[in-house]
Amino acid sequence: MDFHARWQESAYLCKGLNPYKVNDLNSIDSIGIINPQMITVPWAWLIGMLINPGFLPYGIAKIIGVIIYIGTYLITSAVLANYWLNNIVNNRKKDLLWVIFPGFLLGAQIYWWWSIICGNQGAINACIIIICLCLYKKHPIISGLLMTVAMVKPQLTAIFYVLLLLQKEYKLIFTSIISGLVSFLSVSLITKSTFVELLLQTFQSGSKLDGVFYGLFDVMKFFNAPIALILFADIVCGLLYVLLYWKVFNNKNCTNIFVLFSGVAIASTFWFYKQPHDNIILAIPCIAYLYIAYVTDKRRDYFKCIINIFILVGAFYIQGAVQIIFRFFKCSIQPEMATSIGKTIYCICLIICGCSILKFKESFALTNIKH
Repeated sequence: MDFHARWQESAYLCKGLNPYKVNDLNSIDSIGIINPQMITVPWAWLIGMLINPGFLPYGIAKIIGVIIYIGTYLITSAVLANYWLNNIVNNRKKDLLWVIFPGFLLGAQIYWWWSIICGNQGAINACIIIICLCLYKKHPIISGLLMTVAMVKPQLTAIFYVLLLLQKEYKLIFTSIISGLVSFLSVSLITKSTFVELLLQTFQSGSKLDGVFYGLFDVMKFFNAPIALILFADIVCGLLYVLLYWKVFNNKNCTNIFVLFSGVAIASTFWFYKQPHDNIILAIPCIAYLYIAYVTDKRRDYFKCIINIFILVGAFYIQGAVQIIFRFFKCSIQPEMATSIGKTIYCICLIICGCSILKFKESFALTNIKH
């Protein structure tokens, strides 16, 4: 369970120990030994105290963790409702129902409940990023601090900084970098480990992950391609996708933040290794399509938006459908490869959904359309 590993990291940090150096000789029975593959980035050991309090017994921390998950969802839904109420929906009573839809789309995805069951932080990360999107124009420093918390999962969050840099949100980025370095430095001092040592331990652990999906080019691993090469190809394609999306977006002077960040949210699901819980970030393009459905005056476009939302929420089942097809036709493909192909097709569907957003003229309407 991911939450248990995160709690162990924080608990050992409270004892002044580097989780990577814990073994049979120096482990604490009440905490246990951590699987090296489960250890996350060093700066998250301290920041993670906010989510998985290692200074508390595991039984109590687990209860608090569930409360944090549910509370984060409710807070994010409230922030989204407030954003829509103040920036998007008209004042007509019949339109006020739309303010609850963004929160519903956030919680409707199967990955949310999967994340709670597994104790993975993908759900909380997605919520924090969405809150940042609603706040960063007016509160860049607060958003910068929140992005630092979201960086406990850099494989999901890091690519968002590319778009923030293109938008020249320097105050947000600077705040996030400084607070992240403070956390990293604190961990280094507490564990008596150098920066370089911690980074090397992280890279060594991250290169040996089992059972994860290595992004858009994951299928290459079945042809003995090095994991480093696969990840490099993923990163290049992810960055190109974000840059091209931004180019189209910027040329048309679009101001809607959900449309703006849909491309990078989709890229975050295939630009590096990922787990199913990380797909909760797809709530961003879902909300973008919801926005288009609200402002469009064409019934055809309205139904297109609904279809795309269903694809974004349910495309995960493409993976299972591909496996069933392979088994039905008795293809001689190993189950692991069938799963990889299914997930790759899923990623391609997401990329198409992202590109489709830019086809709607409503995508480039003003964010604030209240009368």
